[in-house]
Amino acid sequence: MEINLETLFQEQFKLDKTIQEKHQVTYQDTLIKRILALLVELGECLNETRSFKFWSYKKPSPNEVILEEYVDALHFYLSLGLCLNIDKFVYEYNLISEDINLVFLRVYQDVITFSKTLKKEDYIKAFESFLSASLTLNFQKEDIINSYNNKLQINYQRQENNY
Repeated sequence: MEINLETLFQEQFKLDKTIQEKHQVTYQDTLIKRILALLVELGECLNETRSFKFWSYKKPSPNEVILEEYVDALHFYLSLGLCLNIDKFVYEYNLISEDINLVFLRVYQDVITFSKTLKKEDYIKAFESFLSASLTLNFQKEDIINSYNNKLQINYQRQENNY
């Protein structure tokens, strides 16, 4: 599958600029914090699936909740791409596995590799494995983009309200 994220990168740039000006930070001095925030958001997304909680009978959260957490991670992927001056906007992704636990292990491994090298090719690999998770989660491209735009507005409101 393929997704064009040029518009989302542009929107993320505007949000990042707002945050950077308000909090007097740069991409470079927040790079490690952005990677850690990404890992946290990935964990929050997986936590909502409850897929690894073999000890619990509780059902997964509704798909909208899981999608919102997925999109929170997407914000940080885009932001990290901007940190690296990524000029790739069309991404290829394919089903890695039907097992979301295996998919997220791969996503985490790819993010950790990227965090060690900070190479563009490792970023792209990490981003594409994350996008592949959307297939296992049964998210449509349109749902991801719409949810991103909804969360974008919430993030602007949070900045205005000193979140």
